[in-house]
Amino acid sequence: MAYTSDRLGDFEVYVRPFSGGRGEWKVSVNGGGHALWNGQGDELFYVAPDSNAMMVVKVDTQSDRFGQGSPRRLFSLDQAEPVSAAGSARRFYDVTADGQRFVMIQRNRPTILSSMTIVQNWYAEFKDRE
Repeated sequence: MAYTSDRLGDFEVYVRPFSGGRGEWKVSVNGGGHALWNGQGDELFYVAPDSNAMMVVKVDTQSDRFGQGSPRRLFSLDQAEPVSAAGSARRFYDVTADGQRFVMIQRNRPTILSSMTIVQNWYAEFKDRE
């Protein structure tokens, strides 16, 4: 089970056995949130709020002892919805089962209107057509 906690100060991503077993391991570095497993359970994705980046950590949950690699930056989230707080329960992305593609909410980019047409008294134009 992966979750986010700020009990030691900053929001970080932790892993612990879902049922049975003991132990707890911090997998994020310098903060993290919005954790999500890939379909095989051998990678854990999370958002690093300090760099607004998607991170991945290789993990080994099959052996008797939990093992993990170093977090690696996958890509920037500059175009994705801003992460308000790492501990927020609202996740703004999902990942395919193979962990190769992501879908996420993006910011609404403001558009600049170059022109606008205003029609006044438009009802009078259609009044006699009934």
